[in-house]
Amino acid sequence: MNHPRRNLTSTVSKILLTVFFISFGFVMGIVYQRKLEAKNECGVSKHEYTVFIEKKRFKPAKVKAKRCNKLIFANKDSKLHSVVFGTHDNHVPYGDFVQEYLLPKERVSLKLFQAGTYLFHDHLHEEIKGQIIVDSN
Repeated sequence: MNHPRRNLTSTVSKILLTVFFISFGFVMGIVYQRKLEAKNECGVSKHEYTVFIEKKRFKPAKVKAKRCNKLIFANKDSKLHSVVFGTHDNHVPYGDFVQEYLLPKERVSLKLFQAGTYLFHDHLHEEIKGQIIVDSN
């Protein structure tokens, strides 16, 4: 026997869940759109900074740059390295940049579109750490 009250509760739960997912998707879309707009307004990079990975360290380990500049990670070592933003236990994506594996002599670049102070590290070699400070211009 179907109980009208149980059916009503089930229907209300489904509606609330649907509203939650639609709202969540809407908010995430706004966040993504704002990041995309900030990235696109930069245009062509005027300056670029290269951080070399060699001898178990980043050189330089601390970089000060401006928004819309370009940051390059270059592996000058003979080992595989993995560049990640955040701490070893808490990776934080920087725009589209999540984690990059670099073979010896490989490089990867990204545009610095978001101001702030960011830690980065080599996830394969935990002791290799660095920091970038991105000024808003």
